[in-house]
Amino acid sequence: MNPHTLAARGQRDEWTITAEPHTGGRMLTLDRDEWIVQVAFDGSAPAFAQIRKPGMEGFQHLDRRDIARYVRGDRAAMSAFRIGDRAAVGERVGTVINIYVEAGSDPGQPGKVRLRVACALGGHADPYTTFATRLQEAICAR
Repeated sequence: MNPHTLAARGQRDEWTITAEPHTGGRMLTLDRDEWIVQVAFDGSAPAFAQIRKPGMEGFQHLDRRDIARYVRGDRAAMSAFRIGDRAAVGERVGTVINIYVEAGSDPGQPGKVRLRVACALGGHADPYTTFATRLQEAICAR
């Protein structure tokens, strides 16, 4: 994906986009609801990409093939949780340790958003955001 296409998709999906010079090309930064995607371009080809999800301290590598998936991700589902939030998945309670956008079965539609929840009594759960409940700190403190 070239920088013009990425910027157009980002604007369509309500990301704030900034561009700045970068070695060999430019860096596009897309920002929406505490999600930040940075893509460095070497000419018109992406050289590398990184992402910072809500609640993360720093950036992590983002595979160039996954850039569009995150840019097109469902805004409400992506902003429903932050890493570090307490969440209930059915009867299990735990902490959100990752948020990711699945590849959609229809290329024109946003992929579903899943959480990775470390459960308090052991194990993990990987629910879609629509099947998890964000717990308030006051409830968790009981």
